[in-house]
Amino acid sequence: PVVVASPGLQAMASALQRRLGAEAASVVRWETFKSGDPNIRFDFRGVVGRHVIFLFDSVDQNRMFEQLSLIQALQGFPVPDSEDAATKWKTYVKTGQYSWGRVAKLT
Repeated sequence: PVVVASPGLQAMASALQRRLGAEAASVVRWETFKSGDPNIRFDFRGVVGRHVIFLFDSVDQNRMFEQLSLIQALQGFPVPDSEDAATKWKTYVKTGQYSWGRVAKLT
């Protein structure tokens, strides 16, 4: 499985990863735009078709929206069929060069 947690629960996530023998790779980047709005990114290669265990932080109210957004995104997202890194704005959806990906299980 892949363990995902907001920054406030990283210590718990690390302990759970060790206990489960899960890989320790971080697939989520909890970033913000200059405005302070969330800019959450995840590596689709690390989650597509995998069992994801999400440790939801219900204490930190400032992270509520971004956690809910990530949960929604993990349930279905476009996976590019070709490399689209050369353009600032991704073009694979417009050209139809993608498939639909999702996690196998979200706990």
